[in-house]
Amino acid sequence: MKPSVFLLVASALAYAEARFAPGNIADEINFPGKSTEGDDDKIVTTPEKAPNAIDPNSGDKPPFFLLVGDSTVASNTGWGDGLLELTSHPDNGINWGKGGATTVSYREEGLWDQVIDNTTAFKIDHEPIVTIQFGHNDHKLDSGISLHGFEENLKNMALEVKKAGGTPILVTPLAVRVFEKDVPVDSLAQQREKVIAAATAAGVDHIDLNTASRDYVQKVGKKGTASYDLNSNDQVHLNPTGRTVFARMVADLLVKARPDLEKSLEPKDEVSEKIAAGEVVTIDGQSQEQPQQEEQKEQPQQEEQNGQVQQEEQNGQVEQEKQNGQVEQEEEQNGQMQQEEQNGQMQQEEQKEQLQ
Repeated sequence: MKPSVFLLVASALAYAEARFAPGNIADEINFPGKSTEGDDDKIVTTPEKAPNAIDPNSGDKPPFFLLVGDSTVASNTGWGDGLLELTSHPDNGINWGKGGATTVSYREEGLWDQVIDNTTAFKIDHEPIVTIQFGHNDHKLDSGISLHGFEENLKNMALEVKKAGGTPILVTPLAVRVFEKDVPVDSLAQQREKVIAAATAAGVDHIDLNTASRDYVQKVGKKGTASYDLNSNDQVHLNPTGRTVFARMVADLLVKARPDLEKSLEPKDEVSEKIAAGEVVTIDGQSQEQPQQEEQKEQPQQEEQNGQVQQEEQNGQVEQEKQNGQVEQEEEQNGQMQQEEQNGQMQQEEQKEQLQ
């Protein structure tokens, strides 16, 4: 077995183990938390500094995408699988996104080592392109990762990919779709700045998904973006429609940063046009109005049910009134009879007295 094939099989097994391990849950909404600066920064240092200039593009090899990140990249909750669907061949990439991951935990759980192994293996016949997107969990106060530590960790990741013969592309974190007074909350602004700073320090490309997605969310509005939410209480993770939309956005940003990738990704389509126009994207006949239509359908049913309940209550009241009326009538009749009996007794007593 060739070394590259062996590494691929081993990586796939490790990926499956990490992907479906207990406790692999999606990131939680937690904002507007801010990273803290301090002496206990969680910075993962690179054992040996990587050179700042490696050209993996020599030989014009086809790209192989390795997608690194948290649950906004991962399968079922992020844009990663959608991006791989846009590649020229379905096997031209692996989604290594992991729910709940930070720039520290991703290493601690062994996922980063597998990504580097993949990079080394695939560089023989491909250009390994490693997209790296973190921030949704690193920014939480309980992560222990400062802004400085976040930047250093990303820079070191980029340098290690370059050393392994791959092409790192840092990605600013996907914007959350939470609104305050019709304006999307910019809860990851500091992380966006640090991602860009890390890319500059490492001498690598970056794409600003945070700004692009936030601008689009602003144009579409709260009701429009609701059709992309994983559920009604989750404005961070993506349902299948959201995956398609933001994967298309990532693909277009990648081509803008690397025009040569255009031949390896599906060309711009109607989704790209709608994103550019700030319009809601409909997939398979579904639209953002569908939940409202279903709600409207449910309202008459509910009103009908409420009407039935009210009618039953009214019927019950009528029956109760009838019963009360019958009781009152019976009581009145009984009272009259008792009064008549008493009057009769009194008359009899008066007659007895007269006879005496």
